[in-house]
Amino acid sequence: LSHKILILLLIWDLVEQFDYEPNASLFEDIIQLFVRNKQHENALSALVEMEERMQEKPSRELIQSLAREISSDSRRLNYVYNLVTWHRNKHFHSTGTLNAVMYGFGMMRNMDMAFKVYDSFQRLGIQTDDRTYSILLESFNLSLREVETAPKDEIFFTLQELLIDMDSAGVGRNKEFCNEHIRLLCALDRLQDATIELEQLGSDLGPRRKDGIPC
Repeated sequence: LSHKILILLLIWDLVEQFDYEPNASLFEDIIQLFVRNKQHENALSALVEMEERMQEKPSRELIQSLAREISSDSRRLNYVYNLVTWHRNKHFHSTGTLNAVMYGFGMMRNMDMAFKVYDSFQRLGIQTDDRTYSILLESFNLSLREVETAPKDEIFFTLQELLIDMDSAGVGRNKEFCNEHIRLLCALDRLQDATIELEQLGSDLGPRRKDGIPC
């Protein structure tokens, strides 16, 4: 283990020894160090423990960092995918771990695998969250930038199905999701739909400053 990880683990032991509950910041620091040292199983286990003990969603930066690291090598990403989606590996099952792997496939522009991870939420009985859907929309946007022709009608139909899934799961639409949603509608040449969504977002923001969302 690296010197920094040893220090953080020592701090962790001291915190628990004196009956203090580790906070989200300590969890994220340790997970980030595991990620940087390519200790992916430890990173995933710590992420699950963070979600279970803290009842707190990991930061977007943490999920993004983990996704970027595991997707830097396709074999590593496939290994982690098998790790977190095997039904017997319950100690690796959480919204955060699945989101990270799905994000990794999105970064590789592999939408087929990203949706296989998405299907695993229901198969494993794991709740999706707003970030789950934001990641899928962002992945579509990344993929569309690199192809000259795309089945835009098919993607739009899939988008409508995702919106239905989101509403059925009772997941609210945060600003991050709305941003990606509008970008995707623009990329699909659904400018009228994008305008309606943008107006709705402005209405929801009320008197607060409305950040521009470029198409």
